[in-house]
Amino acid sequence: MGTTRYAVSDAMMGAIGDVLSTWAVGADDTRQAYARLDAPERVPPGRVFELRVGLAKTPSPGLMQLAPFPVPTRAFKLDVQLHAQGFDLLGGGALSLSMEATPDDPYPYQMLRLRAIDDDEKFTATRVVTAAYSIDERLIGIASRTVLVGDAVLATPARPPGNAWVLPDDPDTRPDLEIIIAPGNDQTGNVHTWSYRSPHLDVPTLAAPLRTEFEGQKDYAQHARQGIEDRETADILPEYLRGVSKIIGRAVPAEIWAALRAVTRAGVSPTVLLATYDPYVPWELAREPEVPQDAEHPAANQGTDPGPLGARAVIGRWIYNTQTRTAVPPAQLTARTMAVVSGEYKSNPLPEATDEATHLNRHYGAVQVSAKAREVLDFLARSDAPELLHLAVHGRFDMTGTADGILMDDGRTYLDPTSVLGVNTGPGGRIAVRFVFLNACQLGQEEKLLGQTAGMVPSFLSLGVGAAIAPLWKVNDTVARTIAESFYAEALSKSIPPAEYMRRQREAAVGRTGTELSTPLAYLFFGHPRLTIDWNHQGAS
Repeated sequence: MGTTRYAVSDAMMGAIGDVLSTWAVGADDTRQAYARLDAPERVPPGRVFELRVGLAKTPSPGLMQLAPFPVPTRAFKLDVQLHAQGFDLLGGGALSLSMEATPDDPYPYQMLRLRAIDDDEKFTATRVVTAAYSIDERLIGIASRTVLVGDAVLATPARPPGNAWVLPDDPDTRPDLEIIIAPGNDQTGNVHTWSYRSPHLDVPTLAAPLRTEFEGQKDYAQHARQGIEDRETADILPEYLRGVSKIIGRAVPAEIWAALRAVTRAGVSPTVLLATYDPYVPWELAREPEVPQDAEHPAANQGTDPGPLGARAVIGRWIYNTQTRTAVPPAQLTARTMAVVSGEYKSNPLPEATDEATHLNRHYGAVQVSAKAREVLDFLARSDAPELLHLAVHGRFDMTGTADGILMDDGRTYLDPTSVLGVNTGPGGRIAVRFVFLNACQLGQEEKLLGQTAGMVPSFLSLGVGAAIAPLWKVNDTVARTIAESFYAEALSKSIPPAEYMRRQREAAVGRTGTELSTPLAYLFFGHPRLTIDWNHQGAS
């Protein structure tokens, strides 16, 4: 049995589509506009209020937008799909709007009348309205705002009441499918609303968000991760993982699976951007409950096990919070330098991780950073820090205690997500590091703190990092080293998108057992599914 990259006991767990959008503009043909999502900050239960939805010249009050949307100077069609659980729409119709922007009316908007449902046993007082903005059938970003129903107060009054994030505007990097999972505003937290967009004309249009309800997602995610770790070397691991995949797959709406089949082409894995506020469920493991016979899409009728979603599709997961600014997932990163964090663990050594760090130094000129908390934090705060950061260390997820995060080489100290989040980003508002590979056990796990997504990856993304890779559960030291070294050979030397590399690893793991199965399936990729890294390091070999 190989060494695993965790600290001590109590471990808790592409090709472009056939049909592209017709919208393609140059930099001189765009202008800036903000999301308009105007509503009262507070309404009494049962009260009817107006919600104005569209575009605005300036940021809407109460909606913090990280950056304006780039929109064409010409006339275009704007579509907005709303998720508004806990509110009734007066006058009938669907929570989806279409409007035309023209030179005479560059900031169109429409007004809806909503009623705050008077049911405090079913819905929370703090209710989120989420809007997905699309231009000419191309998703450009997401905006949300909070409406307080009744006399409730926010847990943290200084927290901004809304947010928006913007997708890159290059149509050549548009994913085949964009899925948005939003909160259901219910008291139990068990309701999710789903919507999707695609540039492919044969993907059915979704008239309204889909609603799913399931309970215990946090507990189940933890149970599944622990179960996988407990069976890491057992011969029943394949069946257990397949069972986990089936359970998660049943929680995905049938319409989402149908859309995925529609964008699947023979010999080409579709690219999927999964924007989710939910931090618990590893949707990448989901297995379609039943693949219908589909004559139009033979790739879905191969008669073989396509494996989990993360093996059949190129998935980029992205976190958006409902109360804070969310960074933008870039479709390309330029990197010239690399750093690697590793340590000498006397009581629980990681020989393969040490060799991994040496390999990165030899082949990519990676600067060595010792696994000491002060040294790592000082490195992250440097304005000249390398763009690529790799960590070959022990990790542990434990949101209930102090043994959480990256284990330092003294064998006692953990560099936790809160300390990483507290790094001084300086006047630029973000750190210099643009890509992080956390090759350590359990650091891909997330949690909710004060209603917001928390964890090691969310901390790095909040600092402006454009993409990250991290495993959900314990990974084998030897397999983890192989994955890391081959990743950089593919992503940097051959410009293979990181999301596609991870898909290939998951696909190759199907049919295996032991750590050759559990370790490749552990990794999640956070970022744009078509992201590529432009590596331009003169000393690389």
